[in-house]
Amino acid sequence: MKIAVLVKTVPDSEAKILLTPDGKDWVKKEIKFDINPYDEYAIEAALQLKEAGKFESITVIGYGQNEVVEGLRKALAMGADDAIHIQGNPSPDPNVVANAISNVLQQKPFDLILAGKSAIDDDYMAIGTMVATKLQIPAIAVVVQLEVNGNQVICESEMDGGIQRIETSLPAVITCQKGLNTPRYPSLKGIMAAKKKTIEVINAPVEEEKIKLEGYTYPEPRVGPKFLGKGVEDVPELVKRLKEEAKAI
Repeated sequence: MKIAVLVKTVPDSEAKILLTPDGKDWVKKEIKFDINPYDEYAIEAALQLKEAGKFESITVIGYGQNEVVEGLRKALAMGADDAIHIQGNPSPDPNVVANAISNVLQQKPFDLILAGKSAIDDDYMAIGTMVATKLQIPAIAVVVQLEVNGNQVICESEMDGGIQRIETSLPAVITCQKGLNTPRYPSLKGIMAAKKKTIEVINAPVEEEKIKLEGYTYPEPRVGPKFLGKGVEDVPELVKRLKEEAKAI
Protein backbone atom coordinates (compact mmCIF):
# COMPACT_ATOMS: atom_id res chain seq x y z
CA MET A 1 0.00 0.00 0.00
CA LYS A 2 1.50 3.29 -1.14
CA ILE A 3 0.63 6.95 -0.55
CA ALA A 4 1.22 9.87 -2.91
CA VAL A 5 1.15 13.42 -1.55
CA LEU A 6 0.71 16.33 -3.96
CA VAL A 7 2.93 19.22 -2.88
CA LYS A 8 2.97 22.77 -4.20
CA THR A 9 5.80 25.20 -3.44
CA VAL A 10 4.47 28.74 -2.88
CA PRO A 11 5.95 32.11 -1.85
CA ASP A 12 6.38 32.47 1.89
CA SER A 13 3.20 33.97 3.38
CA GLU A 14 5.20 36.89 4.84
CA ALA A 15 7.04 37.69 1.59
CA LYS A 16 6.49 41.10 0.03
CA ILE A 17 5.33 40.54 -3.53
CA LEU A 18 6.43 43.11 -6.11
CA LEU A 19 5.00 43.30 -9.62
CA THR A 20 7.02 43.76 -12.79
CA PRO A 21 6.66 47.22 -14.41
CA ASP A 22 4.24 45.89 -17.05
CA GLY A 23 2.11 44.07 -14.46
CA LYS A 24 2.36 40.83 -16.41
CA ASP A 25 4.24 38.96 -13.70
CA TRP A 26 5.66 39.28 -10.20
CA VAL A 27 9.31 39.42 -9.16
CA LYS A 28 10.51 36.01 -7.98
CA LYS A 29 14.12 36.99 -7.28
CA GLU A 30 15.03 36.79 -3.58
CA ILE A 31 11.57 35.42 -2.71
CA LYS A 32 11.64 32.58 -0.20
CA PHE A 33 9.54 29.59 -1.26
CA ASP A 34 8.05 26.99 1.06
CA ILE A 35 5.56 24.13 1.04
CA ASN A 36 1.96 25.26 0.75
CA PRO A 37 0.69 25.16 4.39
CA TYR A 38 -2.33 22.98 3.59
CA ASP A 39 -0.05 20.45 1.90
CA GLU A 40 1.85 20.08 5.18
CA TYR A 41 -1.32 18.66 6.76
CA ALA A 42 -1.41 16.12 3.93
CA ILE A 43 2.24 15.16 4.50
CA GLU A 44 1.67 14.76 8.24
CA ALA A 45 -1.42 12.60 7.62
CA ALA A 46 0.61 10.36 5.32
CA LEU A 47 3.41 10.04 7.89
CA GLN A 48 0.97 9.10 10.65
CA LEU A 49 -0.69 6.46 8.46
CA LYS A 50 2.69 4.96 7.60
CA GLU A 51 3.80 5.00 11.24
CA ALA A 52 0.58 3.17 12.14
CA GLY A 53 1.63 0.38 9.77
CA LYS A 54 -1.19 0.98 7.30
CA PHE A 55 1.00 2.01 4.34
CA GLU A 56 4.48 1.04 3.22
CA SER A 57 5.79 4.16 1.49
CA ILE A 58 5.18 7.84 0.83
CA THR A 59 6.02 9.63 -2.43
CA VAL A 60 5.69 13.39 -2.70
CA ILE A 61 4.89 14.87 -6.11
CA GLY A 62 5.38 18.47 -7.20
CA TYR A 63 4.79 20.32 -10.49
CA GLY A 64 6.79 23.35 -11.66
CA GLN A 65 10.32 24.63 -12.12
CA ASN A 66 13.38 24.71 -9.87
CA GLU A 67 11.60 26.21 -6.87
CA VAL A 68 9.65 22.94 -6.53
CA VAL A 69 12.79 21.07 -5.46
CA GLU A 70 13.08 23.07 -2.23
CA GLY A 71 9.57 22.02 -1.19
CA LEU A 72 10.17 18.40 -2.14
CA ARG A 73 13.39 18.32 -0.09
CA LYS A 74 11.53 19.65 2.95
CA ALA A 75 8.85 16.97 2.54
CA LEU A 76 11.58 14.33 2.34
CA ALA A 77 13.15 15.78 5.48
CA MET A 78 9.79 15.47 7.25
CA GLY A 79 9.85 11.74 6.49
CA ALA A 80 8.61 11.03 2.94
CA ASP A 81 10.49 8.20 1.21
CA ASP A 82 11.00 9.63 -2.28
CA ALA A 83 9.82 12.38 -4.59
CA ILE A 84 8.80 13.09 -8.16
CA HIS A 85 9.44 16.50 -9.74
CA ILE A 86 7.15 17.01 -12.73
CA GLN A 87 9.07 19.67 -14.59
CA GLY A 88 6.77 22.09 -16.40
CA ASN A 89 6.13 25.79 -16.79
CA PRO A 90 3.92 27.37 -14.11
CA SER A 91 0.41 27.62 -15.50
CA PRO A 92 -2.68 29.62 -14.49
CA ASP A 93 -4.76 26.77 -15.93
CA PRO A 94 -5.36 24.10 -13.25
CA ASN A 95 -6.36 21.64 -15.96
CA VAL A 96 -2.79 21.69 -17.33
CA VAL A 97 -1.34 20.93 -13.90
CA ALA A 98 -3.96 18.27 -13.10
CA ASN A 99 -3.32 16.56 -16.44
CA ALA A 100 0.44 16.43 -15.83
CA ILE A 101 -0.05 14.97 -12.34
CA SER A 102 -2.71 12.46 -13.33
CA ASN A 103 -0.55 11.25 -16.25
CA VAL A 104 2.20 10.39 -13.77
CA LEU A 105 -0.23 8.75 -11.36
CA GLN A 106 -1.60 6.58 -14.15
CA GLN A 107 1.91 5.27 -14.79
CA LYS A 108 2.73 4.93 -11.08
CA PRO A 109 -0.50 3.93 -9.30
CA PHE A 110 -0.97 4.73 -5.60
CA ASP A 111 -3.58 3.46 -3.15
CA LEU A 112 -4.17 6.82 -1.46
CA ILE A 113 -3.51 10.33 -2.82
CA LEU A 114 -3.40 13.22 -0.35
CA ALA A 115 -3.26 16.95 -1.08
CA GLY A 116 -3.95 20.25 0.62
CA LYS A 117 -7.46 21.61 0.20
CA SER A 118 -6.10 24.63 -1.69
CA ALA A 119 -2.93 26.62 -2.36
CA ILE A 120 -2.45 29.98 -0.65
CA ASP A 121 -1.20 31.68 -3.82
CA ASP A 122 -3.98 31.07 -6.36
CA ASP A 123 -6.57 29.50 -4.00
CA TYR A 124 -8.15 27.52 -6.86
CA MET A 125 -9.11 24.64 -4.54
CA ALA A 126 -9.20 22.47 -7.65
CA ILE A 127 -6.17 20.25 -8.28
CA GLY A 128 -6.98 17.39 -5.89
CA THR A 129 -10.53 16.86 -7.07
CA MET A 130 -9.58 17.38 -10.73
CA VAL A 131 -6.92 14.68 -10.45
CA ALA A 132 -9.49 12.32 -8.90
CA THR A 133 -11.88 13.01 -11.78
CA LYS A 134 -9.20 12.29 -14.38
CA LEU A 135 -8.23 9.06 -12.59
CA GLN A 136 -11.93 8.16 -12.15
CA ILE A 137 -11.57 7.51 -8.42
CA PRO A 138 -13.47 8.97 -5.42
CA ALA A 139 -12.48 12.29 -3.86
CA ILE A 140 -13.31 13.72 -0.44
CA ALA A 141 -12.44 17.41 0.04
CA VAL A 142 -11.74 19.68 3.02
CA VAL A 143 -11.11 16.78 5.42
CA VAL A 144 -10.56 17.46 9.13
CA GLN A 145 -10.52 13.84 10.31
CA LEU A 146 -9.16 10.81 8.46
CA GLU A 147 -9.23 7.12 9.27
CA VAL A 148 -8.14 4.22 7.06
CA ASN A 149 -9.15 0.66 7.88
CA GLY A 150 -7.90 -1.79 5.30
CA ASN A 151 -9.51 -0.71 2.03
CA GLN A 152 -12.03 1.63 3.66
CA VAL A 153 -11.58 5.37 4.21
CA ILE A 154 -13.70 7.23 6.77
CA CYS A 155 -13.52 11.03 6.78
CA GLU A 156 -15.08 14.04 8.40
CA SER A 157 -15.32 16.88 5.92
CA GLU A 158 -16.13 20.54 6.52
CA MET A 159 -19.28 21.88 4.94
CA ASP A 160 -21.27 25.10 5.35
CA GLY A 161 -22.74 25.02 8.81
CA GLY A 162 -21.25 21.76 10.01
CA ILE A 163 -19.31 18.55 9.43
CA GLN A 164 -20.28 15.63 7.19
CA ARG A 165 -19.09 12.05 7.66
CA ILE A 166 -18.15 10.29 4.41
CA GLU A 167 -16.94 6.76 3.70
CA THR A 168 -15.36 5.44 0.52
CA SER A 169 -12.93 2.79 -0.65
CA LEU A 170 -9.37 2.94 -1.94
CA PRO A 171 -7.96 4.18 -4.22
CA ALA A 172 -9.14 7.69 -3.41
CA VAL A 173 -8.05 11.33 -3.26
CA ILE A 174 -8.32 13.23 0.03
CA THR A 175 -7.75 17.00 0.34
CA CYS A 176 -6.72 18.14 3.81
CA GLN A 177 -7.86 21.10 5.89
CA LYS A 178 -6.38 22.86 8.91
CA GLY A 179 -7.32 20.97 12.07
CA LEU A 180 -6.63 17.52 10.66
CA ASN A 181 -3.32 17.37 12.55
CA THR A 182 -0.27 19.40 13.60
CA PRO A 183 2.51 19.07 10.98
CA ARG A 184 5.92 18.17 12.39
CA TYR A 185 9.12 20.08 11.78
CA PRO A 186 11.96 18.39 9.90
CA SER A 187 14.57 17.04 12.32
CA LEU A 188 18.31 17.46 11.77
CA LYS A 189 18.50 13.72 11.12
CA GLY A 190 15.66 14.03 8.59
CA ILE A 191 17.33 16.97 6.83
CA MET A 192 20.58 15.02 6.46
CA ALA A 193 18.73 11.90 5.27
CA ALA A 194 16.74 13.94 2.70
CA LYS A 195 19.97 14.81 0.87
CA LYS A 196 20.40 11.12 -0.01
CA LYS A 197 16.81 10.46 -1.03
CA THR A 198 15.79 10.26 -4.69
CA ILE A 199 13.95 12.97 -6.61
CA GLU A 200 12.85 11.59 -9.96
CA VAL A 201 12.44 14.22 -12.68
CA ILE A 202 9.71 13.78 -15.28
CA ASN A 203 9.12 16.32 -18.04
CA ALA A 204 5.50 17.35 -18.42
CA PRO A 205 4.14 17.37 -21.99
CA VAL A 206 3.48 20.81 -23.47
CA GLU A 207 -0.26 21.47 -23.39
CA GLU A 208 -2.42 24.33 -24.60
CA GLU A 209 -3.72 26.53 -21.79
CA LYS A 210 -7.43 27.31 -21.83
CA ILE A 211 -7.03 29.97 -19.12
CA LYS A 212 -4.80 32.95 -19.84
CA LEU A 213 -3.36 35.24 -17.18
CA GLU A 214 -3.78 38.86 -18.32
CA GLY A 215 -1.83 40.47 -15.48
CA TYR A 216 -1.66 41.41 -11.83
CA THR A 217 -2.78 44.49 -9.91
CA TYR A 218 -2.25 45.52 -6.32
CA PRO A 219 -5.32 45.54 -4.06
CA GLU A 220 -6.95 48.89 -3.33
CA PRO A 221 -5.40 50.59 -0.29
CA ARG A 222 -7.34 50.07 2.89
CA VAL A 223 -9.45 52.99 4.01
CA GLY A 224 -8.99 54.06 7.63
CA PRO A 225 -11.83 54.46 10.13
CA LYS A 226 -14.23 57.37 9.93
CA PHE A 227 -15.38 59.25 13.04
CA LEU A 228 -18.84 60.73 12.74
CA GLY A 229 -19.25 62.12 16.23
CA LYS A 230 -19.62 61.19 19.85
CA GLY A 231 -23.26 61.73 20.73
CA VAL A 232 -26.68 60.12 20.24
CA GLU A 233 -27.50 62.73 17.63
CA ASP A 234 -24.96 61.11 15.30
CA VAL A 235 -26.63 57.67 15.29
CA PRO A 236 -28.92 58.34 12.28
CA GLU A 237 -25.91 59.36 10.16
CA LEU A 238 -24.02 56.25 11.34
CA VAL A 239 -26.91 53.99 10.35
CA LYS A 240 -27.14 55.71 6.98
CA ARG A 241 -23.41 55.23 6.30
CA LEU A 242 -23.54 51.55 7.37
CA LYS A 243 -26.43 50.96 5.00
CA GLU A 244 -25.36 52.98 1.95
CA GLU A 245 -21.54 52.91 2.07
CA ALA A 246 -20.49 49.84 4.03
CA LYS A 247 -23.51 47.74 2.91
CA ALA A 248 -23.38 46.20 6.37
CA ILE A 249 -27.09 46.44 7.12
